[in-house]
Amino acid sequence: MGGDPAVRYALDRVRHCRRTVHWGSNTFLAEWQIEWAAEHLRIVARWDAVAGGYQDLLNTRSVLELDRAAFVDAWKPLPHKVVDAVQASHLRIADTRSFDLLRAAADPQ
Repeated sequence: MGGDPAVRYALDRVRHCRRTVHWGSNTFLAEWQIEWAAEHLRIVARWDAVAGGYQDLLNTRSVLELDRAAFVDAWKPLPHKVVDAVQASHLRIADTRSFDLLRAAADPQ
């Protein structure tokens, strides 16, 4: 999975933090500097490559500031979908640390 499943988990549990997330797929490559404090979230994105050559356009609007709860709510379905897909595929994961974090994010106690 691109990115870092610990981000959503941490956003729900940590009141202040700064983290760098590297996103990559066959259609884009980006780095996000994510910082949150209390209920505020700030993302500074750097788009290195985007299918269609849109990285320069995206980089002109690279800062996003929003309510932390709104960001967490928007991402809530993603961990569930990834966990369900991995479990349905019966993949064997050699190092389960990241998957365990993702599973915790998908089903917080």
